[in-house]
Amino acid sequence: MKDFSDIKNFGLVSIQRIADIKEHPKNENLEIVRVLNQECVVRKKSLKIGDYIAFSQNGTLLSERMASSFPHLEKGKVVKRFIDGIESNGLCIHLGTVLKNLPPKTKNEDRVFSFEIGDDISDLIGAVKK
Repeated sequence: MKDFSDIKNFGLVSIQRIADIKEHPKNENLEIVRVLNQECVVRKKSLKIGDYIAFSQNGTLLSERMASSFPHLEKGKVVKRFIDGIESNGLCIHLGTVLKNLPPKTKNEDRVFSFEIGDDISDLIGAVKK
């Protein structure tokens, strides 16, 4: 069984669940979520405890299509940042955003997705280590 507390046990982008949310001490429009023992700063009320997300680790280069949903990323790369004085690691991607930004399906392609916590979806979304 995977150790769900250690980020090293997961792919660059994996399905995870929001474990905890707390207020950002300096910005009322932001919150700090905990995923895989990492803290990630997000827009307030964009996620809630228990939400399933795709968590992208620092050092991941997202596909151009996926990165277009996150204009703050420099050249599509997920890096550690300090947002109003708080360290933010990784990127929490709502599953709706993941599905919206997948490459277009082919004419005869049928798509049905079933995700479980820990699933590595790096290949699905075109993410690589950079």
